[in-house]
Amino acid sequence: IDENSENLTTEQRGLLLKGYESNERTINLINKMLVVTRIEAGKMEYESGLMHIEDLIDAVLLDFAGIVETRHIAVSFERPEKPLPYVRADAEKIRAVIQNLVENALYYTKENGVVKITAVAAEGFVTVSIQDDGIGIPARQQAGIFSKFFRADNAVKARTDGSGLGLFMVKSIIDKHGGTIGFKSEENIGSMFYFTLPVAAESEKVI
Repeated sequence: IDENSENLTTEQRGLLLKGYESNERTINLINKMLVVTRIEAGKMEYESGLMHIEDLIDAVLLDFAGIVETRHIAVSFERPEKPLPYVRADAEKIRAVIQNLVENALYYTKENGVVKITAVAAEGFVTVSIQDDGIGIPARQQAGIFSKFFRADNAVKARTDGSGLGLFMVKSIIDKHGGTIGFKSEENIGSMFYFTLPVAAESEKVI
């Protein structure tokens, strides 16, 4: 595709792109399953460091700029005027958490929808929330939302290529960091997922 695209017909290029996209989905699924295997075996490695969560949110939103533009979704991040307290966390793992939650909000929100992200600090924790006006989660199925391979009926219809592993991984990562994760959702109205991370101790903070 990269080196010989000028020699391809439109039909040939279309078929190759479909094959490429299918291959990428398979790789993504395998990677998620490998992560789940490491989590369940207790072999997930964590590299802890001090970070501002708002900087990570900004970086993740840049990754989704193309999807946001294509689907005409209004995404807002209410970045605090003053830097939030540091949290000690594995930046790569927490980035994956934010990516999963933002991706879900974008894919399960209708075109021209709205996704709102906030980050605040209170009572020794930093709390991040991602709210959308998408398909929501049926009340009868909400209890299993963080289970491995779980997907709500309406989510399967809206996105056939989901793995049902993302929220399982997200909860495992947040639990490992000593935080909490939860959600509020109403079918056909939208969902709001949030997670917390403990603020770093004063003795750990950079002067």
